Amino acid sequence: MIALVALYLLRRPILIEAARILVVDDAPAKSDYIIVLGGDPNSRPFLAADLYKKGIAPTILVCQGKTDNIIEAGLAMTEDQVYTKSMEREGVPSDAIEQLPGAVESTEDEANSLARFLADKSSVSLTIVTSAEHTRRARWVFKKILKNHVTDIRMAASHNPWYNETNWWQDDLGATGVAHEYLKFPFYYVRYAW
Repeated sequence: MIALVALYLLRRPILIEAARILVVDDAPAKSDYIIVLGGDPNSRPFLAADLYKKGIAPTILVCQGKTDNIIEAGLAMTEDQVYTKSMEREGVPSDAIEQLPGAVESTEDEANSLARFLADKSSVSLTIVTSAEHTRRARWVFKKILKNHVTDIRMAASHNPWYNETNWWQDDLGATGVAHEYLKFPFYYVRYAW
């Protein structure tokens, strides 16, 4: 009973620490490329644009989004189109944004798409922009797949405007995002542990 009371009283710091464990947010440093991962058009492209304007890298890479019937009918845009328009509106010139080849569905797909892009390059430095709770898993996947191309991977954690590590459990998207990462990280580790 005492343990349950203690757990209840410590629930807030435990929940905050559970989210903070997932976050890797490196200090910005000069890179050859910024790559903005798909999944959150409300924050990721804006952080990528901000980093570009601060001179972190001369080029922002965007992964190609999947299409469906609505997109093919011209009634909606792919995620990469939304990202590109958002970054251009934030002042990033269109010639500084480059789309990687091949539609992607997962973090692994994004890393493989980048590996194909970097096939003839080595000693590349990279800043990866993704949601805060996704940074630890993304860094692990990209390091595994890009080990022969990239010498420095820096993570830039974009924070959702509606929740962060201190209140994620009070928002449906926050709770889903954190739970998603705790489910996916072991899955990726077991499935892709090369």
